Amino acid sequence: MHGGKRSGSGRKKSVANIATEAAIEKAILSGKKLPHEILLEFAQGGMVEDWKLDKDTNEWVPVTRCVTLKERIDAATAAAPYYASKMATKIEADVENTGEVVIKVIEG
Repeated sequence: MHGGKRSGSGRKKSVANIATEAAIEKAILSGKKLPHEILLEFAQGGMVEDWKLDKDTNEWVPVTRCVTLKERIDAATAAAPYYASKMATKIEADVENTGEVVIKVIEG
């Protein structure tokens, strides 16, 4: 009979499959950042390019603005599994009306 867990079988932990490796290599060679790198930069704050509707002309115009604390927390939460995969399966973060950041770690 076959089935069940067998010692030494399966793909080793932290080894990407061929398609993942190819996608990563293609992204690196193109000079573009990977999604988790973009999320990390966003989480660290700073300025971001955005679009805003001009009420006078009713057209979308590019603007540069600061990243909000809520956006930074959301980006950090989304990027966390790429940098700390051993952490809890879900992390929730919220900014209360007081401006205090509340982080809840939910064990999975």
